[in-house]
Amino acid sequence: MLTPKKEKKNLFHPGFTLTELIIVMAILGGVAVAAGPSFNGMLGTYRLNEQATDVSDLILEARNYSLAKRVCPTSQKAAHFWGINLNTTTGEYHLTCEDSDGTLEMVKTHTLKSDITQTLQPRTGDNPQTSADINFLTQSLSSEIFFEGLDTFEEDLRIILSNGRGDRTICLNAVQAFPTFNQNGTTCP
Repeated sequence: MLTPKKEKKNLFHPGFTLTELIIVMAILGGVAVAAGPSFNGMLGTYRLNEQATDVSDLILEARNYSLAKRVCPTSQKAAHFWGINLNTTTGEYHLTCEDSDGTLEMVKTHTLKSDITQTLQPRTGDNPQTSADINFLTQSLSSEIFFEGLDTFEEDLRIILSNGRGDRTICLNAVQAFPTFNQNGTTCP
């Protein structure tokens, strides 16, 4: 009786050698080192755009509240104006509501990320200010921009945000009461 021949099992499994794996890892490491600075730059630009959009949105929120909400949320009294207080020292932006009795309520606070620097400038000069108030009057579409350091009202405001990767400028005109956004540079139209 013939018995079928048993096939020998192949104990050798084809694959990569240790040398091939080391070469591939070295190439991948070189690509990662080359892409690192580019990725960090992209991340910095993204954070700058995000912060500029957040500040612009907060200004629009105050403007929209002045048109739609006639009472302050906490006191439930008639709103005289909705406003934004900008402070370069703390990096904080406060959404506020002043009621008919003159009481100021803080509705929302936004703090800039630590790597973002900000500059507040009136259009009439390049003299940077540390604090400004933007007030949107509830009975009209107009606004007023007050610089504490100048102790005066101005028609225009430039908010310049920077982080070493570029500048983003938010421009606000008191008459139009609508912010515009410049992604390249510090000028306003």
